[in-house]
Amino acid sequence: MCTIICAMAELSRSAAEATQFTRSLQELEIRQIFARSPQAKGRVERSAGTFQDRLVTELHLADVRK
Repeated sequence: MCTIICAMAELSRSAAEATQFTRSLQELEIRQIFARSPQAKGRVERSAGTFQDRLVTELHLADVRK
């Protein structure tokens, strides 16, 4: 089982009200953990920014264009 850490607020929803994102995670057997403290949210956002920066670099290296 994989784990994903989210910087968004945890919402109380029933299974019938689950978002498409949540249903997808459940189908893929990925556990979702919510970052509740400001420090944890900062770590999540910094890592997301790192991944975005690396994606752009990798696309340039692969000569991917619009």
